[in-house]
Amino acid sequence: MQRIGLLVYPFFMLCILPQTNAQSAYDHFLAMDFEAAQLILSASPSQDPYFDIYVENLNACTALLFFENEEQYQVASDNFSERIKRLASLENDPRKDFVKAEIRTQWAFVAGKYGNTWEAFWTLRKALMNIQDNIERYPEFELNDRTKGLLDITFTIVPKENQWIVNLFGMKGDFQKGIQSLERISLFDDHWGTEAQMMLKLINAYILEDEYEKRLNNTAVENYIEGLYLLKQHDPTNAAKYFKTLSDDIPVRSYLLGESHFLQSEYQQAKTFYKSYIQSSLGSNYVKDAYLKLALSEWFKYEKNQKVIEYLDLAKAIELAQTEIDKNAKRILANIDVSRIEMLELRYLIDGGNYQSASKLADQLTTLALSATEKAELTYRKARIAQLSGDKSMAIVQYEQVILAKDLGTDNYYIPYSYLQLGKLYEDSGQFEKAQSYLKKQLKQRPTLMNKA
Repeated sequence: MQRIGLLVYPFFMLCILPQTNAQSAYDHFLAMDFEAAQLILSASPSQDPYFDIYVENLNACTALLFFENEEQYQVASDNFSERIKRLASLENDPRKDFVKAEIRTQWAFVAGKYGNTWEAFWTLRKALMNIQDNIERYPEFELNDRTKGLLDITFTIVPKENQWIVNLFGMKGDFQKGIQSLERISLFDDHWGTEAQMMLKLINAYILEDEYEKRLNNTAVENYIEGLYLLKQHDPTNAAKYFKTLSDDIPVRSYLLGESHFLQSEYQQAKTFYKSYIQSSLGSNYVKDAYLKLALSEWFKYEKNQKVIEYLDLAKAIELAQTEIDKNAKRILANIDVSRIEMLELRYLIDGGNYQSASKLADQLTTLALSATEKAELTYRKARIAQLSGDKSMAIVQYEQVILAKDLGTDNYYIPYSYLQLGKLYEDSGQFEKAQSYLKKQLKQRPTLMNKA
């Protein structure tokens, strides 16, 4: 769920009325000046209560996502409940249950980020009920598609450990239907269309691992999203250009710049930004990963020295790992003492789009005595280099070598992802029967990956 909510969800929804104060608040919001936006809304509410309730919730959720504050979270939770009560007191209108569903979906992602998993899913269940009621009562209200589309996508990408909650509540999604719903809204020539484009851009980057060429406008919010998209597209150099436009007041700015430099193998600059993030962070999110990247920056540039050990110890000491980024850092740290560090370096060279250096390192690793798992990983990484460099034929050969590997265990990463990539490659070449065959094999091993196909 955090793959959608992680830092980005609040930007996807904003209903703007043609009023001077509302437009002024919106402009401050797009500039990521959340405090100013809230002050304007508090001093000069609009004539539309749905608008006021929606934007109040939007600002609160955004602030909580960017500026971690447990005390403010408790206050915001009470305010959220009050907004639901205010909506309940309003007359029936197509916007009533629509806004209920929207602010509940926003709040669910915030609750999830603050570790309240049960509250997050319970709130999503209520959001689903609200939008289903609205679809039944007002089937011609087109924005129903936006909310239902996002929920359809969300329910199909829930991590394996939380699937039981989705099943318990009977919340079934439809990934392709959700995408189609958002694509319809993205054609609107208004703010809703722009926001749907932002959603699709991030979904293509983080979930489908595909391109979305529609360029966003030049605001702080959209520059932030454009930067995230470019990072996932293996283009940290251009991602950094967008992140640099963000205000220094946004704590995550320094972390993202650290990531951009790290993926470019600019380790000294990366360390400067990671340290800045750790010092300025108001919470724990990404701190575990920042310490890990400090260790790796030192290790990749020099060797495993005392600084590396100290940074690794600091990373391991942080027990909380709520975000996907920190969970990934936790997995790496759990195995780092028995892992071949060159394999990890190879992974990050590929993530950073440095395919020439990655290919050179892969050739060096080929000469070593590797375990069965290491051989499978190396072949998978070579396939990724070939695929991302445009050599699809070589990528297919190497992915097929991975799926023939033996003794990799039942929960191995590389075989199901090789099936997935083969399915996508054959689909791209118009060989749909082959694509379907590989995707079905992948589905048997790791069902949640099918949503990426």
